[in-house]
Amino acid sequence: CTCRHTQRRNKQINYTNKYDTLYKIERSCLSQELDTVIKKKSNKNKVLVIILAFIATVIVINAIRFLPEYIIETRYNSAVELQNNKNYTEAVKWYRKAAEQGHASAQYNLGVCYKKGQGVPQDYAEAVKWYRKAAEQGDADAQYNLGLCYANGQGVPQNYAETVKWCRKAADQGDAVAQFYVGLCYANGQGVPPNYTEAAKWFRKAAEQGHADAQYGL
Repeated sequence: CTCRHTQRRNKQINYTNKYDTLYKIERSCLSQELDTVIKKKSNKNKVLVIILAFIATVIVINAIRFLPEYIIETRYNSAVELQNNKNYTEAVKWYRKAAEQGHASAQYNLGVCYKKGQGVPQDYAEAVKWYRKAAEQGDADAQYNLGLCYANGQGVPQNYAETVKWCRKAADQGDAVAQFYVGLCYANGQGVPPNYTEAAKWFRKAAEQGHADAQYGL
């Protein structure tokens, strides 16, 4: 009996040790799996943080990049609204702010204000100055009006060759009035040798856009 009891007791100890060992192994495995999960989550969080940081950086860079353009455009739009409301003095103020920062339309409109004496004393030389800045940036209205200044000797010595040069630039952009004027220069031999074929060519371009004088001249 003693022997059987001892054997049973030894078996119980062995079973206990076996279960303890299995428990420790399982616990170790679970711990490792838990650590792995935590690390994965941590890595995912790190990746997420990096992505969000990148997106925020891009947004900030673009905001910094486009903010000056937005400010300039806002100043120009304010000036247009003021001019429409016949508040020419304030319009000139905001046109100038945008024009000095290179806004072509603001430069052209500031030139118009100087030519018409709206909000500033009439000054053809200043008008030519601002027309030229806008014209050199490709503004068709400024190119045409600069050409007219040369034709009329306003702010610059009369020079039909310069008239044709600048009106041609506007005409090449599809400006019907400039196309008609280039045709007129060819018809009258002003700034270019007389050439009725060229005159008809430019009259036709303007006429097809509905320009009444060009239709009549054609």
